[in-house]
Amino acid sequence: MITLMNILLKKVKDFLYKKHICAQLVEEGLLLSISLFVLAMLLGTVQNLNKSFTNFLNTVWKSLEDLATQLFGWLWGK
Repeated sequence: MITLMNILLKKVKDFLYKKHICAQLVEEGLLLSISLFVLAMLLGTVQNLNKSFTNFLNTVWKSLEDLATQLFGWLWGK
């Protein structure tokens, strides 16, 4: 009888241990998916900032070019 009880307790312990490992795997999977989502949002924000900064620099360069043409265009015959 004692051996049967030991076998049952071992099976229950093994089952609970496997469930614990599965819970850890689910938790790790959720953390990984959240971190990938945050990384995607961060990269999207960086890309938008890069586009905005590039547009700003293009506008400034065009304005400086127009100013130089208006001030010194007579030197180049424009």
